[in-house]
Amino acid sequence: QLAEHIVHCMTIGKGWRGNGYRIGIMVGEAGLVQNVSAKSGSIIGSVSTPMQYAALEALKCLNDAFCNTELLRQKRDRIALILKDTTLEFEVPKGTFYYFFCVTQVLQGSNLETADGFCKACMAETGIAMIPGSFYGFQDGVRLSFAGLTMEDVDKSMVKLKIWMDALSTDLPL
Repeated sequence: QLAEHIVHCMTIGKGWRGNGYRIGIMVGEAGLVQNVSAKSGSIIGSVSTPMQYAALEALKCLNDAFCNTELLRQKRDRIALILKDTTLEFEVPKGTFYYFFCVTQVLQGSNLETADGFCKACMAETGIAMIPGSFYGFQDGVRLSFAGLTMEDVDKSMVKLKIWMDALSTDLPL
């Protein structure tokens, strides 16, 4: 009897590589789901047809979603291992595919003055793209996404980042 009054809601998100899709799913008794959907549709808005088809395809890959989550964990842990002895300050993320690094100590030993400058120089000199933390209200930080990287990309780019930061603090030519 209780099942008739329960609607389970979830989203197509990171686990299905559906970042930004903004698609939700309701599971429950048909009449209740239709009622909730009718009432929330005018509040939430509608999802475009291409996004609906993408979500249907994603749901066919439930096992892939669990595999992807494990791969993200492995990449997250590898980045932490490679960068643990640097002057970057960070916490290992618990449920995301990006790191927020505080670059205050890195900047102190360099000719760079801001996290924005750090991102620009890093991109220009290493090809590694990061988002300035100022976009997120984190003035002394940068954001690095590792979602689309292979494990080989993680290894190469994090070693390159570490070498670049070491060179910043010793004023060695790159």
